[in-house]
Amino acid sequence: MTDNTNDDPIDNPTNTHSKNLSDHIIYSQETATINPNQVTENMEVHHHPDLHHKPKPWKEYFLEFIMIFLAVTLGFFAENIREHFVEKKKEIETIATFKNELQKDTAILNSLINVYTPAHNFWTDSAITLINANKLKGNEKTIFTIITNATAWQLYSTPEIAMNILKNSGYYNLIENSELKKEILGYDVIIKNYSNYSNFLSSVQHTVDTSSLSFFKYNDVIHILGRQYQASLKDGQFFITDKDIPDDIILKTYDKAVFLAFVLRLEQVTLLLNDIKSHYNLIKLQEVKILKLINKEYPE
Repeated sequence: MTDNTNDDPIDNPTNTHSKNLSDHIIYSQETATINPNQVTENMEVHHHPDLHHKPKPWKEYFLEFIMIFLAVTLGFFAENIREHFVEKKKEIETIATFKNELQKDTAILNSLINVYTPAHNFWTDSAITLINANKLKGNEKTIFTIITNATAWQLYSTPEIAMNILKNSGYYNLIENSELKKEILGYDVIIKNYSNYSNFLSSVQHTVDTSSLSFFKYNDVIHILGRQYQASLKDGQFFITDKDIPDDIILKTYDKAVFLAFVLRLEQVTLLLNDIKSHYNLIKLQEVKILKLINKEYPE
């Protein structure tokens, strides 16, 4: 029987591992060896920029200056133009409001001059005639109607809102038309004079209203005031008729002397009302002037 002899050497794992490890160590040592000259060469690739510039010609500096100057100047002018347009728009809006108030105002003044004042004079004359004739008893409704209408005061209220806006906002100084500015200032003076006069007239009217309570009952006066208000809603006037007076109404007194004292106060107010009509005409005339100038300076 032939013995099996192993001619091929048997693989030895331990020896193989040792050999590979030695090769790795040798490779690592070789790769770890770095050439200093190579590193130096690699570092010398990054060059610093050359900071030494050549001086610019003076023309370039001058051109840059001109460009910056033009940019700032144009920006300044653009902002001024924008503000001018904004202010002009507000000025036109304020003038338009003022114009609308003046147009309404002239209509009110026309009514006070041509409608209210003649009607008030009629009722005042009727009251004086009736009282002087001593026809009090049995004419209570007529007396109530006449005296109520004779003391239905209507005074002009000035358009101060738009005027104050125009003066206080500074837009008045933006108006270029010197004649328009002059007429607006004149209008302001006329309005102030009227206001002082109307305040005095209102105080005199109050004394007349108070004296009427010497022969009218308070509850009846309150009832009639409600009728006056309803009448004003119909035609803008505060005049009533006999139909607005209760049939059973009576007076607190029939003493003629009390009524004559009332008539004296009523005549005083009537004179003042006719005098204040001259203020109405003056205000209206000034408003017409201003409206013509506004239409010319600010055409729609």
